Amino acid sequence: MNVKIGNSYVSDAAANFAKNSSDDDKNILKNLREKFPNLKISVGTSPFSGTGTNNLSISPKILKEMQNNPDKKIEYEALIYDIASQNVSSPNLKSHGFIITDDGGLRGWGISQRDDKKNKNVRVKIDSEGNMTVESSKTTVTFNESKRARQLAAAQTVEDIQSLLNLLQNDLNECEEGLRNNFCDEDEVKKVKKMIERAKEKFAEIKKNPPAKNFSVDVLI
Repeated sequence: MNVKIGNSYVSDAAANFAKNSSDDDKNILKNLREKFPNLKISVGTSPFSGTGTNNLSISPKILKEMQNNPDKKIEYEALIYDIASQNVSSPNLKSHGFIITDDGGLRGWGISQRDDKKNKNVRVKIDSEGNMTVESSKTTVTFNESKRARQLAAAQTVEDIQSLLNLLQNDLNECEEGLRNNFCDEDEVKKVKKMIERAKEKFAEIKKNPPAKNFSVDVLI
């Protein structure tokens, strides 16, 4: 049976564990690592930050709340207890982990490996009742860096660059959406942003020194 503590649904066992737990509230991260040795606990809110299984990233904002608010400490310790008790399994699962985000929400991420050795993503969902499901996703988002680089090299006018910048903005939107849904990692977003900066630099250069226009003179003899 699940109970609600704060904004989180946890098991009775988790609630009892957290309520009866005692330690030095000034060293929250150290204490969590000692209480849950099977979890690889780190500070942050980004997916794909760990290798192997049983990764848990916790927002520094949440750690601070746990340190300053006893009720929040009980809530999140109970949530972490249930995370540590989960048995995440999926065919060819390569790595997985959970993230406690800035707003206290819980997200899951995972990467599985197919027979063709190419990676695909799995998404871990936990509903309001504490039930967990693992979904494989055939969707991945990647940035075609070489194609955009060729287009940038071929661009000769401010109009060409502006058209490319529009395409790159679409690329950025897709990659950022992919990152939110665990369909890509932060490197893809960084690649697009770097290409946008290169395009802007060329835009400014061409605007400052526009290419000479071809013209012809008809000579009457």
